[in-house]
This record gives sequence, structure tokens and C-alpha cells, in this order.
Amino acid sequence: MGNPGRISAIALFPMLFVGGFVVIIAIVLCASVPAVVEWARLGSYVQTTGTLRASDIQALNGGYAGGTHRGGGVAPSFIPVVWYDYTVNGRAFTGNRIRMMPVQTHSLAEAQRVIAAFGGPPSPPSTPLTVWYDPSHPERSLLLRDQNGEVLNGPVAWLGLAGLMGFMFLYARWVHSKRKADGPPIRRLLPPH
Repeated sequence: MGNPGRISAIALFPMLFVGGFVVIIAIVLCASVPAVVEWARLGSYVQTTGTLRASDIQALNGGYAGGTHRGGGVAPSFIPVVWYDYTVNGRAFTGNRIRMMPVQTHSLAEAQRVIAAFGGPPSPPSTPLTVWYDPSHPERSLLLRDQNGEVLNGPVAWLGLAGLMGFMFLYARWVHSKRKADGPPIRRLLPPH
């Protein structure tokens, strides 16, 4: 039998894999912190009236706003964009966020519906809009304040996955330490006859 304090290569690989995965999840969670902080501040956003400046639909992945996607590969995505002007304490601002997380859809009709809901075509520019802004940073604004926890879905899922992986890592370490101290765990778990 080898050195009792030494970890075998078979046990080391899963621990390194899980440990690396937990580090990657921690980095993703840290990158999500600004979005989560802003989501928490949405309750303090103040309502004002703005005006429509322009609207458009940006097409990604081979899609184009004038027609349909042809060919294989990644389905096209459409991002409705609404530019609006608003004033806070005499200072003029321009915004283009509909909600905190970008609106993206695979349906051109859905993108057109979103644009129309905020006074997009056929509405002319200068159509009044309700704008929500952060009183501490009035340059931060959006047209829809309610996110229904959407921003938290990603970080909470990653946090849950990181917790599960961390638990599995600790459990594997515990089983490995019990195996070294007491012999194979199967014999210890079975009741005596």
C-alpha cells in the first residue's frame, strides 16, 4: 500500500475537475454582481415622461428585418431598440434600454410588437413615453422597470450549481478520507449479521 497521506491520481482528477468548475462558476458570479446590484435598485427608480426619438430592429446571426432566414445554422435573432429622450432636473438624457436585460427574440413579428408597444412605427418621433430612471445616476434608464427576477435567474442557477459541485467535492473528500482510515466504506455501511 502507498503513502497514506498521498492522494491517488484517480481521486485527484475529479477533485481538480470539480475545483476548476467551481472557480469558473465563481468568476461568472462575480461578473454578475453589477447586474444583480442594479436589479436590486430597480425599486428606487423614479418615473418621468420622455419622448420617442427613434426605433429600429437589429438583426443578428444572418437574420434581417426585411425578410426571413434562409439556410441552416444558427437561427436569426432580432433585438428591438427604442431610443428616447428624457429630462431630469433640467438635464437632458438619451436612453435606449427597454428593460434591464436586452430584449432578444427569434421572431421578427415579436420584435415588431415590442417596438410598437413603445410608440415605434407607425408612431412618429416625439411620441410621449414613460421612462424609469435611477435618481442617483439619472443616465441609467429603462422603459420597463419590472423584471420578475429575470436578472437573478442566471446567478441563482450558477450559485445552486456551484453549491452542488462544492457539496460533491466535499463528499468525495470525506469518502476518500474514510476509505483511508477505515477501509472500504461498503463494509462499514452494511449492518452486522
